[in-house]
Amino acid sequence: MTLPADQITDGAADTLHVALRRYCEARLARVQRETELAWRQGLRSLGSGSILFVIGLLLSAGFLEPDVPEFWQNLLGNGVFLVIGWVGLWYPLDLLFFARQPLKREALIVNAISRMPLLVQPADVS
Repeated sequence: MTLPADQITDGAADTLHVALRRYCEARLARVQRETELAWRQGLRSLGSGSILFVIGLLLSAGFLEPDVPEFWQNLLGNGVFLVIGWVGLWYPLDLLFFARQPLKREALIVNAISRMPLLVQPADVS
């Protein structure tokens, strides 16, 4: 880290190191809370999403009966209700498996930053 020479004191490096460590700890705590929140939201939405999935599949199967006209079989049985069922599971599964990935990467980066050595040197003034 470069600072103007007149701002560098004997304890500047230690002060900056403590501040950076505290920032990283606070950031990691926030990332952990957000990761846990996404997990809880995913689990909570899995119940209602599963119900929507089952209803979508049941309605789809109902419209695929032989006595239903082909137009309605294609539109509702092979289309709308299958999509509704898929959407019911998409959000919970996205939260459980994919939405937390950027948070995990952020935690790795913040951990790496917290372990970096900190060197304070005077800035070149030209």
